[in-house]
This record gives sequence, structure tokens and C-alpha cells, in this order.
Amino acid sequence: MEAEVAPAPEGVRRRGPDPSRYACWYIAATWKDPEPTENDGLAVVVVGFGSVAAACGFLWWAANRPLARRTRLSRPHYWLLSGLGTLLPTAELISLGA
Repeated sequence: MEAEVAPAPEGVRRRGPDPSRYACWYIAATWKDPEPTENDGLAVVVVGFGSVAAACGFLWWAANRPLARRTRLSRPHYWLLSGLGTLLPTAELISLGA
């Protein structure tokens, strides 16, 4: 037999079960904590490095875009020189470190 619930006070609407509580319980109850291994695959590296590389590329592009408008060079030449000016010193530093 179900217990009787007192009626809600006037002006207060009684709600049913909170769906977010059930969702949190379900996620907590079914969460799996796998053991970390050396065989996690390449996707972890691609997602981790790719997102950082994309963010850095976007910031580089956003910083160079106003400068590209002010220069006397044509747009293709500016972007080529800007890219080489970034990549050549980076490649040199990487080769010296290896």
C-alpha cells in the first residue's frame, strides 16, 4: 500500500521525479573506469594534438589577418611569406633539438 502524500500548499505545484537526477544516477551507475594501457590507439593523439594545433592555427590566422590587409604584398605572397616565416624557424629549432 502506498503512503499518502499530503496535498501541496496552495500556490505550490508539486512536481514528479526530477529527470536530471535519474540521468546523473544512470551515468554514475554505468560509468566504466577502464585501465589505462599503452594500446589506446592513435585517436587520442589525433584529438589531443589536433585540437591544440587547430587552436594555434586559428590564433595565428587571426593575428595575421589585419596585417595582411595593411601590407603592399598581394594576399598569396603575404600568406606564403608569413607561413614560411613561422615554419622555417620552428623546423630549425626542432632539427637542432633532435
